[in-house]
Amino acid sequence: MKKILFGFAFLAACGFAAHPARAQGAFCFHRYNLDHVEAPNDNILLFYMKDGSVYANHTVGRCPGLSIAADAGGLRLGGGRGIDEFCSNLDWVVLRETRQQCLLGAYELQHKK
Repeated sequence: MKKILFGFAFLAACGFAAHPARAQGAFCFHRYNLDHVEAPNDNILLFYMKDGSVYANHTVGRCPGLSIAADAGGLRLGGGRGIDEFCSNLDWVVLRETRQQCLLGAYELQHKK
């Protein structure tokens, strides 16, 4: 019984963790602002926005197959938080073919139109 209660407490804490992190300055953007994504290698994703800006995101650790999956349209973005926004250090991508999950790190502005 204690394990079940601990599990619920842990899940509840994880669910509320996204909001305090954002309040503390995490960078977030909405999915509808995203034009497309490219991966020049297996640890960097480039997020191209509809306004012309480009953000680089370095995955936390290497993500083998990321560049191939991105070229083939084999990425699922968002990480399953059920929110149509992406936030630094809170979301991940899933490689559809291998189902590997890769945690996204901080976003860095590369180009602003």
